[in-house]
Amino acid sequence: MMAFVQGCQGRAAINISCGDKFYAPDPSESSWSTYLHREYGDPCPLPLKLGYDTQEEDLPACHLLHIVSSPKYLDEILPEIYGICSRYDVALAKSLPTDVSITCAVATKGQGLELLCRHLGVDPGTDVLALGDSPNDLPMLQKAAVSIAMGNATDEVKRVSCAVTNANGHEINGVYYVLKTLISIKKKFTEENALC
Repeated sequence: MMAFVQGCQGRAAINISCGDKFYAPDPSESSWSTYLHREYGDPCPLPLKLGYDTQEEDLPACHLLHIVSSPKYLDEILPEIYGICSRYDVALAKSLPTDVSITCAVATKGQGLELLCRHLGVDPGTDVLALGDSPNDLPMLQKAAVSIAMGNATDEVKRVSCAVTNANGHEINGVYYVLKTLISIKKKFTEENALC
């Protein structure tokens, strides 16, 4: 895997999440990792001690490997990423044209939803509404009682969802629209059924 990472040097950000720490082989000012931190508020990357020369046995235990690059370069390297991932028990999700996330096979949003619901004592199949737009949202959407796709969602996400709301970039954001609609319904229901 690290040979692959070395081959991406300068063309992709390789970000490694370990608990609440975020590592990158190159956290310099001009790197993709630092760009993501500056532009999108991603965690500030810490340097891997040996940079791109880090070997797999020197990596900290991690839960997420995130690869970010231009859509063209990512499409070029995607077959190699799939090939590498097929040798490990991992899940791969391309959630945007510019990024790929690799996690432990059981570390999906669906598994996360089940764990959270168990902790809260609720049933995801009857008590949860989930919104999503990318293939990595599919396991969560399939477990929720109500699944809503964002307007900018992939066709696959829209197919498995109960409804489609506005896109993220719409004048009225899709999440806001869904929540506002639910609050309006609750208010109307409460007013109509109020006890005097």
